[in-house]
Amino acid sequence: MYRLICAGISRFAKNRLLWIFLIGMFAFGAIIGAALNDGDEAVRMYYLFALPVGVLVGTFTCLFTGTDYSDGTIRNKLVVGHSRGAVYLSNLFFSVISGIFFIAAFLVPISAVCVIRFGEVAVPEKGDFIIIGIALLMTAAFSSLATLVVMLTQNKAVSVVSFVVAFMALLMFCSWLNSALNQSMYVEGVQVVYGADGEIDESNSVEIESRPNPNYVSGVKREIYQFLVDFLPTGQVTSIIGFQLVNLWQPAVYSLIIILVSTIAGVLVFRRQNIK
Repeated sequence: MYRLICAGISRFAKNRLLWIFLIGMFAFGAIIGAALNDGDEAVRMYYLFALPVGVLVGTFTCLFTGTDYSDGTIRNKLVVGHSRGAVYLSNLFFSVISGIFFIAAFLVPISAVCVIRFGEVAVPEKGDFIIIGIALLMTAAFSSLATLVVMLTQNKAVSVVSFVVAFMALLMFCSWLNSALNQSMYVEGVQVVYGADGEIDESNSVEIESRPNPNYVSGVKREIYQFLVDFLPTGQVTSIIGFQLVNLWQPAVYSLIIILVSTIAGVLVFRRQNIK
């Protein structure tokens, strides 16, 4: 595997798509940094990288690894004696590294802009470091899933479309779940009194007693919704960018489980796969 990684570093570094995505994330971070009002706000904005990084990692992985199939490189790697497990893990390695680079490309300019504009670096607190760590594991989970898809599909175009469509569908689904979970238990209202002139008389308007919200999710249903949001990487995306992480350790554990299970399943299936 070490030899595969060393051989792939040059190809990885020269990949145009990688540099396009890096420049895009760098520009995104610079724009966000320029829009900040103060240094403290920068810590909150750090988490915005979680939204695009999943699509970028998935697209890059599918195209970068899929090229091995289209060019016949994977067959050559196996012919010279590399094991299928090593080939799979080396591709996963480059996928994970690309995700780390994308995140760094966003954080560097936003930190630099803080120094230039406010004369200080926004220092994250302990809880912020934990959330960034969760986001890193979430990105690695996206990498493992994208690697699984492309290594088993053998077609980079199909794998890209499949991954992006699945990502968008699950992102919308998780956004809906988060919206349902954020419904308040009670609804408060105001009884509006209109004056003789037809305008609202705020002095005589009274607050109505709180009543149960029919849209509030409770019981087992709420536990299922919360589990799906914590377990799915797209659910973690919505929680991170919306500052709605209820649990701090569960998402990290779930990401590790996804990485482990998808990698083991991918290696086992790839060993029996007929390479075209």
